[in-house]
Amino acid sequence: MTQVTSNTQPVMPKSRMAISIVSLVLGIGFLVPLILSIFAVVNSNKVATAYSYQQYEEANKASKNAKLLSIISLVWSTLAKISLSIFILVYYFVILGASLVCAGL
Repeated sequence: MTQVTSNTQPVMPKSRMAISIVSLVLGIGFLVPLILSIFAVVNSNKVATAYSYQQYEEANKASKNAKLLSIISLVWSTLAKISLSIFILVYYFVILGASLVCAGL
């Protein structure tokens, strides 16, 4: 009597490469989001590599890490860009107001 073993592979997890690349592009100009998105791209690449070596848990872990790092990078870079824009607007309005006051207008 021979036993039949199931030789089915689990479904390959999403690599999250697209969101990693988007976070990389949007993270340019800010150090921490850029570093986080680089790690996200590396983890995205690990998904396919680990899956091809039949390391399914490692592939799932890399997919989750890529997603988490990408989201953190996107949120961080978005908040940094908004706060930098507000700072620039306030700064220039203060300079413009001070120059108008000095000019006597």
